[in-house]
Amino acid sequence: MIANGDSAKQIWITEFGAPTNGPGALATPTNYNFGANPDHVDETLQASMVTEAVTQYKATPWLGSFFWYSYKDQGTDPNTNENFFGLLLYDGSKKPAYYAFYNAIK
Repeated sequence: MIANGDSAKQIWITEFGAPTNGPGALATPTNYNFGANPDHVDETLQASMVTEAVTQYKATPWLGSFFWYSYKDQGTDPNTNENFFGLLLYDGSKKPAYYAFYNAIK
């Protein structure tokens, strides 16, 4: 954007996130499992992704707002990964990503 003269325009990061459960393969920090086309990550990888995303966001001045996809998991049915994008579990308890996000935005 800077190279093209668009430095005054901001790009917003919307609906960023990673689900922590679902019907398919799992990705972890030690095994991204690309060959199995994972549709969710473990809570450790989700937290790592949060930290990296916010770090990159802070280092990029032409970015506008940053939105995490979902504050709280929407359900407990593992037949869809859409239920598991939250920083909190469905019962309201905090995932490691909650603490990672909190610490990264301070």
